[in-house]
Amino acid sequence: MLQQIPHEIIVDDDSPDGTIQAANRLADIAITKKREGQSKGLLYGMRLAKYPVIVTIDADLENDPHTYHG
Repeated sequence: MLQQIPHEIIVDDDSPDGTIQAANRLADIAITKKREGQSKGLLYGMRLAKYPVIVTIDADLENDPHTYHG
């Protein structure tokens, strides 16, 4: 789905669930960092992002995107 769109995936922490390996296969860049919590991870990723649009989502779906009614 993202093959035609320049993108990057930034991983917010050092999760042991294989997220970084999946991101490395799918993205032009994937970054991991030590675990410091969701807010610090998002800020870290936003500071590194090179594109003007930033989309965030929890890989573990802790914050289910289907519950957003904006």
